[in-house]
Amino acid sequence: MKEFISIWLLLLGILLFPHLAHALLKVELYQDGVLVSEEVVIPPGASEYKLELPYDVSVKSLRMTSEGFYVDSVSFTNLYLSDDEVPAIKELKDEIRKLEEEKEKLLLKKKISDASFEILRGLMDKVQIDNPSDAHAWISLVEDRTEKHFSEVKDLDKKIGELDKKIALLKQRLKEIDTPASRRKIVAYLKLSGNTKGGKLFYSYYSPRAGWFPTYKFVLRPSEKKLVVETYANLWQKTGRDWEEAHVTLASIREGVSLSPPEERSLLVDISEKEAFKGERVDKLMFSMAPPQLEEKGVSFKETELGVKIDLKQVTSLPSTGEKRRVLVWKGELPIDEIFYLCRPYLDTSVYRMASFRLVSPFDFLPGESEFWVGETFLGSEEIEGMSRNGLYKISFGSDERIEVERKATKLGETAKGIIDKSSVREYAYEIGVKNLTGEEIDLLLEDVFPVSMDSRIRVELGRITPKEAEQTGMGQIRWRLKLSPGEEKKVTFSYKIIYPQEENIELKWR
Repeated sequence: MKEFISIWLLLLGILLFPHLAHALLKVELYQDGVLVSEEVVIPPGASEYKLELPYDVSVKSLRMTSEGFYVDSVSFTNLYLSDDEVPAIKELKDEIRKLEEEKEKLLLKKKISDASFEILRGLMDKVQIDNPSDAHAWISLVEDRTEKHFSEVKDLDKKIGELDKKIALLKQRLKEIDTPASRRKIVAYLKLSGNTKGGKLFYSYYSPRAGWFPTYKFVLRPSEKKLVVETYANLWQKTGRDWEEAHVTLASIREGVSLSPPEERSLLVDISEKEAFKGERVDKLMFSMAPPQLEEKGVSFKETELGVKIDLKQVTSLPSTGEKRRVLVWKGELPIDEIFYLCRPYLDTSVYRMASFRLVSPFDFLPGESEFWVGETFLGSEEIEGMSRNGLYKISFGSDERIEVERKATKLGETAKGIIDKSSVREYAYEIGVKNLTGEEIDLLLEDVFPVSMDSRIRVELGRITPKEAEQTGMGQIRWRLKLSPGEEKKVTFSYKIIYPQEENIELKWR
C-alpha cells in the first residue's frame, strides 16, 4: 500500500508541477567545457529517483546535496536512446525523409514525362502525312511537344539537384550529431529515505562537450577619435541534452593580405663563410586589440581569482547539436589617445593606419576572430591575441594606399679595403621617399634598421641621417616622426659601414 501511495504521489507531482520536476539552474561555460548545476523537486513519499546524465560526464565530477530527505545510495548504468528520444536526431531524420519523398515524386514525374515523350517519338516514326499543310501542322506540334518535354525535364533535374544538395547537407549534419555521446546517457538510480514532506535534490556535473569563444567587431571613427566595439560570445554544446531556459554564465579565464604591419626586426652582422643572407620576409604582426568601455545592459561581471565571470542575465536555450548561438556581451565607445600611420619599408612599403589606447575594461579579452571597419567600410577579419586590463595597446586598421612610400638603395654593399689596418669595409646607403595623398594632415612613424654586431671583430658605423631628429635604439632601429600636409612629399636618408677583418666573410641575418 505504501509503495502504491509513493508512486501515486510521484506521478501527481510530475503532472501538477512538470516545470519543477526538472529545472536547469545554471550553466557555467568555459572555453573547453561546461559546469551544469540543476535542481529536482521530489514529491512527498518518493523513495527513489532516476537521474539521466550525458554519456561523457565524469561520474567523479558529479556532486549532490538534498533538502528535506536523505540520499542513501546511488547506482549507475548506461541507457541507449532511440531516434524519438533524441529530438535533434529525430528532426533531422524526419526532414531528410520528407525531402527524399519529395525527390521520389519528382523522379516519378520525370519518368512519366520520358515515357510520354517516347510514345510521341514512336508515333512520329509511324505517321505518314501527304498533305503539305497537315504535315506542317504535325511538325509544329511535334516541335512544340519536344520543346516542352526538354524544358520540363530540365526544370525537374534542377529541382532534383537542389534536393540532393539539401539532403547531403542534412546527412552530413546528422553524421556530426548522431554520435555515441548523443545516443547514450548515464542513468543514476537514487535510493531516498526520510521523504515525508518532499524536498529538493541539487546536483552538478562537468562535461567537456560544450564551450564558448569570443568574436569582436571594431569600428574606427577617425573624425571623432572614437573606437566603437561590439563583443560577442559564441555558445555551443554537444552534451547529448538540449538546454531549455538555461541561466548562462561565461568564464573569461585565460589559458593573403594582412591587415597588420610587419613586425619590427633587428639586423645582425656576424662572421660567416657563407654568402650574404637576405632575411626572410615577415607578413604578419601579432597585435593587440581593445574591447569597448561601456557595459551592455543586462550583463554583469564578477571578479574571481582566475579571471572574470560574465553573467548574461538572460534565459538561453541551446540544442545539443553543436549549433553556435551568438550573444552580444558588451558594446560601447573607447576614446582614442592617438591615430597615426606606421611604415616599416625595409620589410614592406605599405603604410598602416594605427590607433593607440589604454584598455579600460572589466575583464581581460581572450584571443578571437575580429572584424575591422573604418566608418561604414569593411576592411577584413583577423585573429587577435589576448589583452590584459589597463594595458597600453595599438590596433591596426589595415594599409592605406593613399600614402606612397618608396625605399631605394643608393649604395648596396660596396666593398673596399682599409688603408691603415687590414680590414674590409662594406657601405650601405638608403633613401626613403614619402608622399601624402590622403587629403588631410597625417602623422607618420617611419621605421628602418641598421645591423648590430654580434662579434667584437666587426664594427658598425652609422653615417649621416636626415632628418637628424631620428630616434635610434640599441638594437638597430631608426625611427622618424614625420608630419605631412595634404600632397606633401618628404625624404629621409641614412647610411652605415660594416668594418671587418679581410680574411673573414660576413652575413646579414634577421632576428
